[in-house]
Amino acid sequence: MEENGAVWADKTAELLSVISSAEGCTLPLVVRPSGFGKTTFLNTLTDYYDAAIPGFADVAFEATQCGFPGRKPGNRSWYLVMHLDLARTDSSSREKFRESLVRLLHSETECFIHKYIELLEWPADRVARILEYPETAFDVCLNAMRYSQRSIFLAIDNFTTPYKNAPDAETRDAIDDELYLYLGAVAEEFLGCGVIGNGIVVGEGVGCGSRGAFDGMTTDCTQAYAVRHAFGFTRTEVKQLGMIFSQDDSFVDDVQKLVPSYVYGREFESLHPKYAYTRDGRKMRPPEPVFAMDAVWKILEGRWEPLDVFDRKCLLDLDD
Repeated sequence: MEENGAVWADKTAELLSVISSAEGCTLPLVVRPSGFGKTTFLNTLTDYYDAAIPGFADVAFEATQCGFPGRKPGNRSWYLVMHLDLARTDSSSREKFRESLVRLLHSETECFIHKYIELLEWPADRVARILEYPETAFDVCLNAMRYSQRSIFLAIDNFTTPYKNAPDAETRDAIDDELYLYLGAVAEEFLGCGVIGNGIVVGEGVGCGSRGAFDGMTTDCTQAYAVRHAFGFTRTEVKQLGMIFSQDDSFVDDVQKLVPSYVYGREFESLHPKYAYTRDGRKMRPPEPVFAMDAVWKILEGRWEPLDVFDRKCLLDLDD
């Protein structure tokens, strides 16, 4: 736990399973309720694969569950990351949404180019041509990447927000059309030719629901067994938090009583338990319930007592 209230659980084992759960030339799409740490996980995932910070990734992740001792530094970090947060759009009308989406795509494309300009080795005149027209900058940038030796990791956050913020059904349908025109169709094309080599799409909700404009470019992995514990705290993690931060025996019980839990990985149920094995022969465990991280933190807040692993008396004696 940090002073700002962050509580950490090692979710890095899921960094690899999330992106491998999609089918064909598509990106995994995952929906979770509010407070499940979707954005934090997405940012961790992009840091893991970002070619701009290979040294950071090797140091930061080597001691975690996804670390690979002896692996050559930088092998995992070779994607150029483009991060699109659709919560930054205006859903009040079709026109305002189009304007805000174009502005977002142009801004993020510009940031992307300047961040990776040394790796792309694009001359100034090419950059100027790409960014000249905001409505086509995203598309033209990806097209220019065809001739690069690099691939893009496309991270789309809050994909459900524009739909939820629409004032009525008509505007929601119009937003879906605009998203498909400027983002969904473009991403689908460049996934097919390998320019977009990997990525993830995350949004807020309880069920799978419709993917709308993202249907052709994603595989709905909301109930995928591989990502069952990637978001939220599992029951095991809640118990570990209680052992570390709160010796109050009621903490775990309070979480289970007060915090709604969800079980993901339903595809496990379609397998006969006797034959539920992974590809490498390990028996699959049933999914654990997961709890919203924000709600668990609120219960933990104010009662945490970090376990003292040192003998304070010995330390006092040393001071003497």
